Amino acid sequence: MRNLLTHASMAFALCWAACDSPTEPTTTTIGPSGGSVEADGASAQIPSGALSSEVEIGVGPVTGLTATLPAGLELAGTPYAFTPHGTSFDAAITIEVPHDGSGTLAVRLDDESDGTWERIDPASVGATTVTIETNRFSVYAAARPVGLDSGVPDDGGGSVDAGAGDDGGGGTDGGAGSAVVFPPRDFVCAGGSPPCETTTPARSEAERTVTVSVDMAPTTFTYLISNLSVGTDGTLDPVAGFNQDGLHSGSGSTEPSATCEELNIDTGSLFDSLHVGVDNAMATIVPTIESLMDSSDCPGGTTAGCVDFRIQSVINDGSNLLLVEVQEVESFVNDPAVTVVVYLGTGTPTLSGELPAPGQTFGTAMELARGSGDIFEGRLRVTFPELRILPPISASNPWFLTTVQQVELRADIDASGLTNGQLSGNNTVDFVTAQAEMLLPDIASTATAVASSIADLEPSAGDVATCDRLSMGATLRGVPATRTP
Repeated sequence: MRNLLTHASMAFALCWAACDSPTEPTTTTIGPSGGSVEADGASAQIPSGALSSEVEIGVGPVTGLTATLPAGLELAGTPYAFTPHGTSFDAAITIEVPHDGSGTLAVRLDDESDGTWERIDPASVGATTVTIETNRFSVYAAARPVGLDSGVPDDGGGSVDAGAGDDGGGGTDGGAGSAVVFPPRDFVCAGGSPPCETTTPARSEAERTVTVSVDMAPTTFTYLISNLSVGTDGTLDPVAGFNQDGLHSGSGSTEPSATCEELNIDTGSLFDSLHVGVDNAMATIVPTIESLMDSSDCPGGTTAGCVDFRIQSVINDGSNLLLVEVQEVESFVNDPAVTVVVYLGTGTPTLSGELPAPGQTFGTAMELARGSGDIFEGRLRVTFPELRILPPISASNPWFLTTVQQVELRADIDASGLTNGQLSGNNTVDFVTAQAEMLLPDIASTATAVASSIADLEPSAGDVATCDRLSMGATLRGVPATRTP
């Protein structure tokens, strides 16, 4: 066991007195043989071998915390302190914290005096708890994206109350023949050559003003993501994704004072021709990841394309069924306000060739994301604070969820499916490397070094030439499906 018990115990004692905690913690002594402790629905399961000596373990609720949450998140349950803070275990332990029915992820503090919550991804989410696998004690709580209500997911009928979603798009739904100004989707540089800020809409307001006709009663359409791909054909321009930093760096700056965002190369967008400054660092790392994979697990004994193969495998076997539900659609041509909800589905799809066939029915495991968007000239656009998805290398553990933040999704949409779809998002280098350590321990050090070297968003406070976040993008297709609650 590696811990700082003396310092942690002092910090715990000081902050337990200073912070408003309604009850004393529940404690029990646990040693090398393992054990568990539970308090008010929160618990810690410590396996055999995680501790080298006996330690008094405590679990208790904490209120009165003033720590700042990450942007776009709010608590979905009471925080719980797991003590002694700073305890580090020699094997992963399992922590459960309760939520109010809306929890979709988790946050942590080093201790009660920590001023900033850190977002983490749970190993699983139940009806009333989130489960976290970790190797250290701290303060944990369930959380959710701001605006995600705690009610029961929609039943997918023909006329759906959008629940927590706001009207999001370019205005209110206009009746037949009403003119609506849609918000700009694509931006270009006002002048000059890259690197430059993309602040000018690619299309004028006049070009974005269209007559909206109501072609149907508000209707919900559900699509199964039948194909998701992060690979490229090697050209890397254009690539899947969108501009995530408000900058078009072109071939990259050569100025000594340039930030990491300016130094990195930006490209065009694969299916949105007016979009410039696309950020997709993941496209450059996929070949490296594939070169480190075991070729015996890849089709034809070659690792090229193996990441996409694994993604398709967990779609086809039902481990990773993403159901995209587009609610309150009144027109597939121009609709200024739709709500989009992504669910993790259940079931095993029937295949048509190498992809799931259209027209199938799937169950619902959980809601993964909810956002507001619009349909402009037949193309759906929606953004999410984050989207929880299964990594393609976790087929042996299908309930291990990971998260992409600041997500944008676009696709051509009609009743027959989603086509020419693109998905973009990002996450911190620390998060990406932690995932690599957990999922690919044999190549974790290499993955960490590569991820750090290609990170292209959010210059570090200590060194602006180094970025703290890594962008990613993917293409997608969807087929019509039915979702049952």
